[in-house]
This record gives sequence, C-alpha cells and structure tokens, in this order.
Amino acid sequence: MIQFLGATLGALTDPLALLWGLLVLAAALCVQRRNWLGTSLLTGLAILVEVAFGTHLPQHLIADLEAPYTANRHPLPQKADAVVMLGGAHDINPRELLQIGFIEASDRIMTAIELLRQGRAGTLVLCSAGVGTGTAGNTMEDSEAIEQLIHRWNLRRGQILRLPIGRNTADEAREIAALATRKGWKQILLVTSASHLRRAEAAFRKEGVNQVIPVGCDFRGIGPGDRWSDHIGLPSTESATILKMWLHEQVGWWYYGVRGWR
Repeated sequence: MIQFLGATLGALTDPLALLWGLLVLAAALCVQRRNWLGTSLLTGLAILVEVAFGTHLPQHLIADLEAPYTANRHPLPQKADAVVMLGGAHDINPRELLQIGFIEASDRIMTAIELLRQGRAGTLVLCSAGVGTGTAGNTMEDSEAIEQLIHRWNLRRGQILRLPIGRNTADEAREIAALATRKGWKQILLVTSASHLRRAEAAFRKEGVNQVIPVGCDFRGIGPGDRWSDHIGLPSTESATILKMWLHEQVGWWYYGVRGWR
C-alpha cells in the first residue's frame, strides 16, 4: 500500500498528471454543486487527457511509423559507400563538460559510429542543424561538436565529412545527392530516428539517391510482445512528447508531399 501510494504521488509530480488530477477534482466539485454543464465539460476534458496521455496510444501510433525500420527488416551490406547521419541529434550546452546536451535522438550519434566501427563504410557524413551556443545568440553547426567528440574519444574509423547547416531533411537530401554524384557513391546507410525514416527515405529517393539503406534508432513505440502495451496510468509528459513526434511526422509527410519533396 505504501509502495503504491509512493508511486502515485511520484507520478502526480508530472505536470500533465497534476493537470488531470485538478480536472477530476474540479469535475467532482461541479457534481457537488449540481453544475451539470461544468461537470460534462470537465469530465470530457479529463477523459481526453487520460486517453491521449495516460494510455499507450501515442506509443502505438509511433510504433506504426517505426515498424518498417527494425533491425531485422533491412539487412546491412558488408560495405556501403558512406554512412549519412541526419542532423538534430543533440544540443550545444556550454555548461556541460562535453559541451553537448544529449537528447533521445542522440542515439543517432552512437549508431553512426558503430556502423563505422563494424566497417560498414569508410566515410561518415554528418549533416548539420543550426544550434545556439548560448553566447551572444551565436549559432554553430551541431556536426562540429560531434566531430570533436569523435576525435577526443579516438572513435574515428574513417573519413568524416560535414555538410553546411540545412533547414530541413529535404535540404540534407539535396546536399547528399550532390555529394554522392561528385563522389560516385551508389549505396549509403541513412541513420536517423526510426519514426523519421519514412519521410527521410522518401526525400532522398526523390533527389535520386536510390540505394538508400535505412538504419533506424531512437525507437519510442511499443515493441512486439511488450506486456505493458495495454497499460493505463496517469497522464505523462513523456506520452505528450511522443504524440508530438507522431503529429510532427504526419504534418511533415503531408507538407513534403505538397512541396514535391517526396
């Protein structure tokens, strides 16, 4: 009982769980005061918050995007021409000893390095997203920090190329397509978050990079046989973040289609 109470109180420290609790409390007060309109509105809102963020609905939604990119779906070649890692894998944080603020998407960094360590390619191409340095509003390429990290830790296993800052994945695809033409590359390993691979792969093929082998990482969805797939709990900001990622990919897929980028 004490353990359950402690877990519940811990969960209520999440802002979304606290909001849900306040909605339930407010709905109960409306019942007490026989305010049926307020009761209906608050109860409906509480149910919506619970379904969206207290169940594994977001994890199931994003799992559908990730499913085609699990490791066993795309056997890796013994040797490709290059490993391409899309940008946006970390933040720059001068307060950190490494100057890097790792995030969930930072799985891309270690996945790309591991592919080189396995000898899957001799070249690593780091795409660049612009990130603030925290000093006078300056912006630097996030790929610069990754390259420095690789050198400091003696992780280099081949040539490292850095692309200029791109606005989006479509920009990165155009840059890589031009680079592949100059270098005569036929086959690349494309590393990014699994939920982003559908859009990324389509953008690269649109630019004529046809031999794209997707390598997914940063999996967030429910995996096969996960015993918590039907779990219902208190709403959490983690679920909200995953739902935001799913919505971002849905809007992005539509937008890329409108712009002719896929």
